[in-house]
Amino acid sequence: MASLLKFWITDKNASNKRVILYVDDIDRCSETKMIAIIDSLRTVLENETIRKRLIVICSAEVEKLKLGIEYKYKTLFDNQQKNNGELKKIANEQLDKIFITGISLSPLTINQQIEFLNKLAMGESSSETKVVIEQDFGTNKTSLKDQDTSKTDTKILSNKEIVVLISKYIKEKNSKLTPRKIRIIYYRILLANNIISFIGESKIITENITEAIFDLSCDDEIGTQLIEEQNCIVKMVVPYWTEGKT
Repeated sequence: MASLLKFWITDKNASNKRVILYVDDIDRCSETKMIAIIDSLRTVLENETIRKRLIVICSAEVEKLKLGIEYKYKTLFDNQQKNNGELKKIANEQLDKIFITGISLSPLTINQQIEFLNKLAMGESSSETKVVIEQDFGTNKTSLKDQDTSKTDTKILSNKEIVVLISKYIKEKNSKLTPRKIRIIYYRILLANNIISFIGESKIITENITEAIFDLSCDDEIGTQLIEEQNCIVKMVVPYWTEGKT
């Protein structure tokens, strides 16, 4: 690696040129894998030739990084409560040694969450989407297609109605959602909307279904009662839901 960087950036240009290595989502790895990656980066940067030519930028949740470091050093201590503070101190010190500086992004405010949701919905097709059945050599398969809803009595929620519902839950529950979580909730409700539209022309997605999807997607208990048919819909779109969360 040192030879390659030296080939790209000669000694003459080493003072004003750098290669940027961007490492994303380290915190999604297991504790051992996460620490192994960080230690590898530290080892690489100990080489002066590399250090002069390479800038490493990492994107990760600080708290998860700290937990990973604590996991590495916890064998030095017993399980006594008094040593928890020492582990946290070591984690903070190690982070300071690993990273020269960092930028912390604050959680989205309620208004920012709703703003992101609106932009997400605006990016969707203006036409209504529903689930249809296609015949494929005698086998039924489900697919999503844009349909002209004026040709059917099926009632489905529009993007605007879905946004209004999710915005309502964000405000009422004082949620602290990430953009990724907002996207997951939006598409889960949209999928439930599509499934229900296929079940029957007189069916329409109810607010207790959308609220249940929202709650479970946020790892909260369901705040509304569901009948058996509604339970089935929620289980289909929230695949990791267990009955213990009701």
